[in-house]
Amino acid sequence: MEAAEAEAIALQIQRDLNEEAENLRRDRRMAVSVYVFYGFCLVGFSACLIALLALYNNDWGRSCDVGMKVWSVVWLARMILQLICNTAVTAWRMRAGTSVPRAMMLLPRLVHAFGFTWWLLGVEQLFFEPSCEEPTLARTVSQVMFWMTGTIYLIPFVVYTL
Repeated sequence: MEAAEAEAIALQIQRDLNEEAENLRRDRRMAVSVYVFYGFCLVGFSACLIALLALYNNDWGRSCDVGMKVWSVVWLARMILQLICNTAVTAWRMRAGTSVPRAMMLLPRLVHAFGFTWWLLGVEQLFFEPSCEEPTLARTVSQVMFWMTGTIYLIPFVVYTL
């Protein structure tokens, strides 16, 4: 009877170890996919910022839409900073497996608060500031970014405040 019990215990331990090994393999695949996603987003936003600066390079002399140009460049820079903060928090959670320190959580929240304030400045820039007589690239880009922010950024902000 003792040999049968010992073998049953050994089989149970073996099953538990196999299950734990499978969980680790899934966790590693998840970590890789998270880093690939954040890396893809970081490359995309950085490429957009570089392209925007290149497009605006010859157009800074026009003073009627400088506010919108600055708004769109800062908006993209804030998105990159937000992405870096989110990557750091996610990496901490995946590596440590514990809760994230409060100080590390403060920076993303401050960036969120700055983003909402910057979005409100975008309302003023787009709808209340006098603009150029003809449509400009800066106005079009700023409108796209403004409405993206309104639909994507405001929903998490409302959820966090409720």
